[in-house]
Amino acid sequence: SSDLVNLITIAKFNDEIDVLRSKERPRKLGIVGSNGIEYWFLCKAERKGDLRKDSRMMEFGTVINRLLRKNEETKRRRLNLRTYAVVPLNEGCGVIEWVSHTTGLRQIVSKLWAEHGVTTTNKEVKDFYDQREKLATRQNITLAQAELQLYKEIICPLFPPMFHKWFLSNFSEPTTWFASRIAFTRSAAVWSIVGYIIGLGDRHGENILLDSSTGECVHVDFDCLFDKGLQLEKPEVVPFRLTPNMIDGMGITGFEGIFRRVSEITLDSLRENRETLMSVLDSFIHDPLVEWSKSSKRQGGSGGETVNEHAADAMLKINHRLQGIVKDSLPLSVEGQVDQLIQEASAAENLSQMYIGWMPWM
Repeated sequence: SSDLVNLITIAKFNDEIDVLRSKERPRKLGIVGSNGIEYWFLCKAERKGDLRKDSRMMEFGTVINRLLRKNEETKRRRLNLRTYAVVPLNEGCGVIEWVSHTTGLRQIVSKLWAEHGVTTTNKEVKDFYDQREKLATRQNITLAQAELQLYKEIICPLFPPMFHKWFLSNFSEPTTWFASRIAFTRSAAVWSIVGYIIGLGDRHGENILLDSSTGECVHVDFDCLFDKGLQLEKPEVVPFRLTPNMIDGMGITGFEGIFRRVSEITLDSLRENRETLMSVLDSFIHDPLVEWSKSSKRQGGSGGETVNEHAADAMLKINHRLQGIVKDSLPLSVEGQVDQLIQEASAAENLSQMYIGWMPWM
């Protein structure tokens, strides 16, 4: 058929591969298609994660994008989640489409700090935090109060927000600079709300990428789903990443204005389509291949299906979130729910409780 004639096939593989420096040492591989175009992929082996979750998340992202295109408010603002291809070969490895023109948030901000003489390392920050017990004893305060004091008075002043400078240097024309700031803020808002609904954690600076051609943010690594972050040794107590540099990148109004409004519009759209989203997520739970929590027990169901207790409990939480119920409260309005989430995500009291590798001061 004509479709098969136009099908792009593999012409050859590049002779050289790049080995990335991250923990799992993934390989960046170039493949030349029959149309002469070079395609880049990441070959990744996960010792602890499961790429099938990433694949499922991309499928869910496609559903979200379809719903966002149906809503007039979200369609007018062109709101969407940036998705990419994930082909799991088994639970431990797979091939991921390389997202072009992207750099990790941590890499961008660390480079800006280095250029402006900020040289404090994570180890030095850890040394500050190690003094919290002495501080708590000396001032007769709780450990949490000591961590908050260290975070606000010592750590944050060492790391001034500088993310806005990336937009200035990367987008020199006023119109592209303005467009990139809007693209970043809108995409950050959509990802924040969708991530909150499905209990997405582990949003450290290397799992949030920035597109240097548009300013849009792209999220990667979806192993920490369904509130798994609450089960960590240092539980994640924020609904999404809204740290000083994230707010700095949104411009003079911070999270007021575009971020808040887009968050409200996105949440309103998701709440309107609650039944559709719940039915899609229900298939996640009954997937016999994906293990959502290593500690949870599996129970055999009808037709060979498996039910994961942890994920089933998370589904109840997701259903509550889509009804505006936050932590057993009465159902909130969309505006009230978004306001509570923003306050929780940006509160120094919560950020000071996050683990050091998450870099809550960034």
